[in-house]
Amino acid sequence: MDKRLLDALLDGMFPMEESTKYFKCLIYGDPGSGKTVLGGAIGDRVLHIEADPDGWQSLFNHPELVDNHRMKRMKYQGVSQLETLATALTEGIKEVTQFDTILVDTGSNIANLDLDVVTKKRIQKKGKDAQNQIKFDFDEDMWAAYKENAHRVRMAFLQLFLCDINIVVTAHAREITLKNQGVEQTTKIVPDFSPKILASINGLSSLIAYHTAKGGGVDTDGSVKYTRKIQVHPTNTIIAKSRIGGLKTVVDVPYVNSLREIVEKWQNAGGTLKTHEEAEEIKPESEGIYTAVKTGLEI
Repeated sequence: MDKRLLDALLDGMFPMEESTKYFKCLIYGDPGSGKTVLGGAIGDRVLHIEADPDGWQSLFNHPELVDNHRMKRMKYQGVSQLETLATALTEGIKEVTQFDTILVDTGSNIANLDLDVVTKKRIQKKGKDAQNQIKFDFDEDMWAAYKENAHRVRMAFLQLFLCDINIVVTAHAREITLKNQGVEQTTKIVPDFSPKILASINGLSSLIAYHTAKGGGVDTDGSVKYTRKIQVHPTNTIIAKSRIGGLKTVVDVPYVNSLREIVEKWQNAGGTLKTHEEAEEIKPESEGIYTAVKTGLEI
C-alpha cells in the first residue's frame, strides 16, 4: 500500500463530536418575506452572489448591513462561478478569502436559470428537421435536461458548502401535495429545488429555516409592522432542520440581527453540531424592531 495515500486518508479522520466554526444555512420563504435581510446580517465581510434581479435593493433599507463596505455584490453568471469561488477559497486566493460569509441569493433561482441554460443547449444540439421544426421534444427530452441540471447545481453547491467559510443560501418556497396510495393526503411547504438538489443542500446545512412575515398594524414611525418567524425543526407540513442546538421549533426573529446573534452565540460556544434536546434555548438579546420602511422596496 502507498503509505502517502494511507497517511492522507488517516489525516482526514476526525471525531464525530468535533465542532465547526462555520455556519451553513438555507433560508426559504415567500418573495418579500425578508430572507435576504435576515441572511445578509450573518458575518462581518459578506460576498453577495446576486441571482435575483434587484433583490439586493432590500439591503439598502438597512444601512447597518451595507455601511463601511461590509458587503460586496457579485452578479450571478453561471454555476461554474460557484465552483470557481470554491476553488479560490480552497487555494487561499486573498481576493476571495477576505470574506467570512457568502450569501447566495437566491439559490432556487440559480437552479432555474441553469435549467434554462441546459435546455437551450439541448435544443440547439437537437437542431431542426427538414421542415425547419425544432427536433427537441419537451415531453420526451426534458427529463434528461432535468437530470443534467440537478447534477450541475448539486455539484456546484457541494463544492461551495465544503469550503471553510459561512454559507447562507436563500430560496423561494413552493407547495407539494403528498399522496398515500395514490390519494392526496396533505400539502407540504418545501424549498423550490428539485429533490436531488435539496437533498444535497440538506445534508450539508447546519440550519434550514422556513421564514414567514405577517403584516399587521402600523409601527411608531408610520411603517408597516411585521411579525417575523423562522421554523427550524420539521413538521408534517414544513421542511426544516437545526443542528446548532437549543432552538425551539419556531423562533421569533423580530429584527435584522436576530439570526446573527443566535449564530454568534453558537459559534462562540464552540460551534458544536447538536440535536434539539442537547442545549438550552438560544435567544437573541438585543431589542429592536424589524419593519418595512416607506421606500416600498422588498424587505
